[in-house]
Amino acid sequence: MAGYDLLRHVFTRVIDRTRLESWSEEAVDTYLPPAQMVTPNDAAEITAPLCHLPMRALAQGNQGVFVWILMDGSILTMEGAVRSLVVWRPGDPELDEVLELAGIGASQRILLTSPIR
Repeated sequence: MAGYDLLRHVFTRVIDRTRLESWSEEAVDTYLPPAQMVTPNDAAEITAPLCHLPMRALAQGNQGVFVWILMDGSILTMEGAVRSLVVWRPGDPELDEVLELAGIGASQRILLTSPIR
């Protein structure tokens, strides 16, 4: 069905999409972003659909930065006066700096920025 990271509480990969959808009783696209998404990315046509997926808040406006994590470990950030969304994947350069600015502690930043295997 799927791999799942118990520390991050995210799916790491979809092994059998049909079985996962049968188990979850919903389409994978309703809770996981596209696997081939290029990041970091601030294009509205990429980030807008992600806002309809389940996510949990990691930072609520500390230093003007909002941070959410999606169910595959992708991270959405919104910062500054422009308020544009950026989607990141663990391992993306500069993600650690944004998370630090948001007030996320070093140990959680290490977990969030380490590539998911």
